[in-house]
Amino acid sequence: MEKRTTTGLAERYQRILVIRYRAIGDAGMVVWPVSGIRRLLPNTHIVWAAEPLVKPVIDTNQLVNDVVTIDRRKPGKGESRVTKFRALVRSHLLLRKLNIDLGFDFQGHAKTAIALRLSGARERLSVPAVDGLAARLNSCPPLDASSNHKVDQFYSLVRKALPIDAGPCIMPMCKPLDSQEKIVTITTGAGHSDKVVPIELLQDLANHLVDQGFSVVALGGTNDPKLQARGVQDLVGKTTLLDSMRLISGSALHIAGDTGTGHIAAAYQVPTLSIFTSHRNPPEVYQPYGPFNHLVDWAGADHGTPAGMLLERALPRATIL
Repeated sequence: MEKRTTTGLAERYQRILVIRYRAIGDAGMVVWPVSGIRRLLPNTHIVWAAEPLVKPVIDTNQLVNDVVTIDRRKPGKGESRVTKFRALVRSHLLLRKLNIDLGFDFQGHAKTAIALRLSGARERLSVPAVDGLAARLNSCPPLDASSNHKVDQFYSLVRKALPIDAGPCIMPMCKPLDSQEKIVTITTGAGHSDKVVPIELLQDLANHLVDQGFSVVALGGTNDPKLQARGVQDLVGKTTLLDSMRLISGSALHIAGDTGTGHIAAAYQVPTLSIFTSHRNPPEVYQPYGPFNHLVDWAGADHGTPAGMLLERALPRATIL
């Protein structure tokens, strides 16, 4: 019976569209339910519409068949607004040519709702709409209220159409690290200033880790804080996203604030020490998903906890894998 049911779904949904334009962490959370779709429907053609920045997070060997780039960045030097707009229109027209059977909008904004509607998908489902236009364009069914976490909400959306499981993520395969040392990666920055972990706390954590024999690698963007601690390899502003993903995937532990690399680590099943310095994003909704995350509510009950105590809580999880 189950086989016939799955066969029926495969015949009904031969082409599926996933829409999540940005950001890196959000794309990392969407990978969970999309991996469930792939396991349920291994031969279905899955297309993900995304902005260029998040493309490295999306595996094109096993997870999806194709990524359609939706480039919404402002025109660069030498680019005209007209040329940029025409390219954006072409991207949306390409979605329509794909003959989509089922489409999911995991963002719920007008821009993504319009893309889903223009795709011509026979069935269209969206997370709760952020604005009135998005609510009118596609179906926004009520989601399971038993968990507020974004990933659980994404699972709930997909299960309106498909009985997917909650198994591991399918992420881009990374070349194993050359070193045999136990590496801990630390991301020093975040997308908003109030989500940046105090550099003094990160330095304290790094010192404790070095004392325990770990190799510590600092990661981040060009404008992120530098981690000036003894024995730390400073790669802040020196790696691509793919390089950072490779280092994170081979880590014994990843430490970060409320930022995208924490979700990448969780998707690779790497234990995380996730330090929320703000409740801009509620931790119960946005912390890295899965059993290997240790949440530090630095904006609440955990504020001022010594670094050594924080590591005592997190490091046992790093030895599970």
